[in-house]
Amino acid sequence: MILKNLADELGILSSKNKIPDRLDLNLTEFCAYYDHLATVRIKFTNTAKRYFSKLIGSENRYTTQVLKSVVLLNSVNSTNLYQVIRKYYSQNSSKKSFDISVDDLKEEMGLYTIEEGEKKYKYPKYSFFVRDVINKSINEIIEKTEINQLSFSVVGKKGRMAHMLRFEFSINEKSSSFSEDDMAFLEEFDKVVPPKKNK
Repeated sequence: MILKNLADELGILSSKNKIPDRLDLNLTEFCAYYDHLATVRIKFTNTAKRYFSKLIGSENRYTTQVLKSVVLLNSVNSTNLYQVIRKYYSQNSSKKSFDISVDDLKEEMGLYTIEEGEKKYKYPKYSFFVRDVINKSINEIIEKTEINQLSFSVVGKKGRMAHMLRFEFSINEKSSSFSEDDMAFLEEFDKVVPPKKNK
């Protein structure tokens, strides 16, 4: 469905029988890396700008906050755990916890490989998974995002092995507010790429 919508929006002829199986879309014209400044400069294509206008701008502050937080996180594991938390939060914003099995968490965080057609989860030893993935990710998420409290506990075991985890979190909506620089950027973005008016 997503591919069909994207194909339609890009003007690629598609019908029920002719939906592309794959669609490669270049999002950037260039990326420049400045090691001495620790920055990246990216110029997006005009096609990509249309999609960014749906994601960021003053009318989409929630999405903009999530994008901003993801960019601030350095670790792939932190980013993936943040997205798992945000997924559960978006399903029920009044609930500040969720239960998930260790394997499902690894699945959602992409912590597996496929070897000879079989899925092998990374960090088979639970204590290494907690030390190297969960604890480090929690610390970075609390330090750099609007999630200001985050903890987990084991709520179910299979034999002596941890099986089910409960994550509890709180989101500080005030820390989600944007700085003056952020607001200036959003206002400038809205001028350059005006939001679509709903008809």
